[in-house]
Amino acid sequence: MSGMDATAPCPRCSAPVLRVSRRCLTCKLALAPAPVAEAEGGRLNGVALVLAIAVLVLLCVGTGGVVALLFPEARALRDRLREEAAVEGLSTIRAAQEQWRQDHPIYGTIAELGELGQFDSELASGGRSGYTFHTYPLSADPGQRWRAIATPTGSSGRTLVIDEQGAVFYREGRLELGPEQAELPADLQPLLR
Repeated sequence: MSGMDATAPCPRCSAPVLRVSRRCLTCKLALAPAPVAEAEGGRLNGVALVLAIAVLVLLCVGTGGVVALLFPEARALRDRLREEAAVEGLSTIRAAQEQWRQDHPIYGTIAELGELGQFDSELASGGRSGYTFHTYPLSADPGQRWRAIATPTGSSGRTLVIDEQGAVFYREGRLELGPEQAELPADLQPLLR
């Protein structure tokens, strides 16, 4: 009888018993299940094991978006982490604006602030963590006022806004503001942290 057979004789009555059974159905003898037969006579092929682990890792990493779609808690956590990264980006922009203003008569755009080297190239290009960033001096008073906006690139998330005062405001969904609009919309809410 080879190690790959599904049945073995019962030690007491010799009736065929499944190798994974815990009891003989004929004589009711308690049995210890046989170890599961493994490939190549009891040894796992090392290459197959490494490939199986690699595939599982890729599936786990690659299906993060699928998991977020299937489990609302995972989606909420992903959105919260993205938003935290966006708030951090706005804080970095605020610090860069303060440094920029020391040497320039007006506040800078995100591309100009990127030249300072205070934030990574991803943020300097205007995108990071699922958000698009815009910053500009306000047309009405470019030497005294500026605004930065982080807009979610997907369909979910909150638009975040910061200005020279340093408070962060939000609105559910997308929001478009330009440098000519001096006042913030009334429906923005302060982001309490």
